[in-house]
Amino acid sequence: MIGLRNAFAAAITASCIAFGAASAAPPGDAYPSRPIRIMVPDGAGGSIDLVTREIAARLQTELGQPVIIENRAGAGGAIGAEIARAAAPDGYYLLASSSATNTIVPHVQSTARYDGVRDFEPIANIAWTTKVFVVNPALPVHTLREFIDYAKARPGVLNYASTGAGSSAQLDNEMFCALAGVRVAEIPYRTIGEQTAAVMANHVQVNINSITQTLGAVRDGRLRALAVISLQRSPLMPDVPTMAEAGLPSYDFRTWTGLSAPLHTPAPVIAKLNAAVNKALEDPVLLDWLRERGFEPIGGSAESFRATLVSDDTRWKREVERLGIRE
Repeated sequence: MIGLRNAFAAAITASCIAFGAASAAPPGDAYPSRPIRIMVPDGAGGSIDLVTREIAARLQTELGQPVIIENRAGAGGAIGAEIARAAAPDGYYLLASSSATNTIVPHVQSTARYDGVRDFEPIANIAWTTKVFVVNPALPVHTLREFIDYAKARPGVLNYASTGAGSSAQLDNEMFCALAGVRVAEIPYRTIGEQTAAVMANHVQVNINSITQTLGAVRDGRLRALAVISLQRSPLMPDVPTMAEAGLPSYDFRTWTGLSAPLHTPAPVIAKLNAAVNKALEDPVLLDWLRERGFEPIGGSAESFRATLVSDDTRWKREVERLGIRE
């Protein structure tokens, strides 16, 4: 009986050794062998969704497997991020990361159950987003200074649109209000598309949003652009001044869209995904597509993306505490 037990134990030990040896094989060699899913923590048609879909189409070609987009809006991106955080760390479920989802929401929402830096493996940063300050054309203002004067005379009367606590739209507007010395009330919506539509319908009067979301409406007169949030004017809106030109030189809020994986995803898998993203960003067609919509390509290593995450996390934690907007 003892001999049988010893033999059984030996068999288990041998199996564990064999499994360990198999597990030690570079997991990136056979990856991917099935479809990859990317969680976009916003509705379809938003800036993050559009960029991720363009990258996904090229990853599909490069990696030889379908890349499927899943949209899950709500809570400023926290719902989708938590789903991605809980996924198996095998490279088959990724997160379309953003400044808001990874470095703002966890500091604003006391109910957020994830850390946007420590709970994910950065893959690659994809693009910076150029934003623009827009108002409904019914508002009797044509410059940022006129808006500030108008809002100061009506504290708490005007509203801005956001996608909820911790969204970049919330922090954008709260930072602006603090710098300009105005009081504008927040009205939250589920998706970026909904908040843009709300400004066009005059349900709210002001919004800070990406050029991608607002360009068409500005061009056809449904929105009025007062300033771009950039160090220089956008070629897409050459007549619109920068925030500094319009009178707020200390206002700087650049956000990005990137790609991350659940913590402990194997390094070879991260490396393969990083290489695929960087190859996609060499495509002239994609580069033109990004620039035509107000995005600035980034790319680079997973390590450089991690450095951005850590730096932004520190910055926005400080801003959230300064503005007192933790909920």
